[in-house]
Amino acid sequence: SLAKITIQYLKQLLVKHGEAFSVETWEQIITSIEQMFKETYPKSMLESRIEDIFSRKEGLENHDNQDNSKITEEQQSGENSVHEESNKSRTLEDQKKDLPIRQETNLSASKNNSIIQDRRKSDNEKESLAIVRRRNEKVLGFQIDKCVCQCVVQLLMTNALREGVEHHFEKLTPELIERVLQIMQHTYNFAKGFNQEIELRKVLWINGFMCDLKHLPGLLKQEIEGLTSLIAIRFKYYQYNKQHGKEYRDQLDTLTRLLLHVMDRFEEAVKQVNEICGHDKELINQLRKLASEEVRAVNLEREIQENTDRLSKALHYHERERDSNNLKSIICSNILLKFNQIDFSEVSNEVLENISQCLNKTSSSLTYAKEVLSDASQEASFIEALSLLNGHIEKIKQLQEQRN
Repeated sequence: SLAKITIQYLKQLLVKHGEAFSVETWEQIITSIEQMFKETYPKSMLESRIEDIFSRKEGLENHDNQDNSKITEEQQSGENSVHEESNKSRTLEDQKKDLPIRQETNLSASKNNSIIQDRRKSDNEKESLAIVRRRNEKVLGFQIDKCVCQCVVQLLMTNALREGVEHHFEKLTPELIERVLQIMQHTYNFAKGFNQEIELRKVLWINGFMCDLKHLPGLLKQEIEGLTSLIAIRFKYYQYNKQHGKEYRDQLDTLTRLLLHVMDRFEEAVKQVNEICGHDKELINQLRKLASEEVRAVNLEREIQENTDRLSKALHYHERERDSNNLKSIICSNILLKFNQIDFSEVSNEVLENISQCLNKTSSSLTYAKEVLSDASQEASFIEALSLLNGHIEKIKQLQEQRN
């Protein structure tokens, strides 16, 4: 799309030529990006309410029922009139004589007009899809394509801004860095908030929003991009200030809280998975199958209405497992590696104790995920992550012993 191409060019501009930009130019760029984020914020989707969707849907169905009733009455009246006129003007014998002629004419017309009929069928299918989409948009209360475009733009803009800032961090003032961090925080917050609204996402889905997906519509990529961008820039801020002899303790505290937040979320997601299925791998497989197959049934709405508890459990399990997998990936490929480059010797005893507790909880959660949720192909990555994690636990323990 045009938006995607434009943002790709902006990203290249920032990465390749950002070094030549003055502070004033960077300020103008960030101001423009802030404005773009505001204008492409998918407010209509994020602020949707289930009761409003049901109310609009009920209103349309009542209107349709009234229209169908009128059409049926008109059709019956018309058919009766035609039937009476036909009986008056034609005898049964006349109709029998005309039958071979009509059959031959119809066969010839069918052969000659097959191409036209195929085209009309294609046009009719497109028109039917367009009608369904317009109806769905009336029920949802927003334009589907516009909303999807807004979400994509937000995702691409987050990535472009992160790349540009990481490459030319030294060109930005502390005030500009804080503004960039606010953008990332906002992106992460609204995406995480929407992803937690599983019932709303289900209602949006069954009423036509991104209904071609094999899973509930969500902002998972936005959430991950926003979170990883936050971590990357927070870490860069801490590292840059420390290397250049500037005050970095505030950045260290903020960065530490962010990293612990991610590990806390991972521990909570695994805990919820455990509450749903425990160590029962057979139940896990059943829930996975239910979420991936039955939820995608053609008669989706009827399935959900008749099996609310069963499907709701499967959907919640599926979302929590996806959460745990994505957070595990961030922890293993990002956070644990950054822990090696962070000096925790200057954090308070309270923060150090929080780090120790969080690392131990993460270790327990990773062990559960390895034993219950993973397969043989993932075992090596789990072993490596647990080894790194246990190393950090030991370092924090030694630091605590030194202080005591």
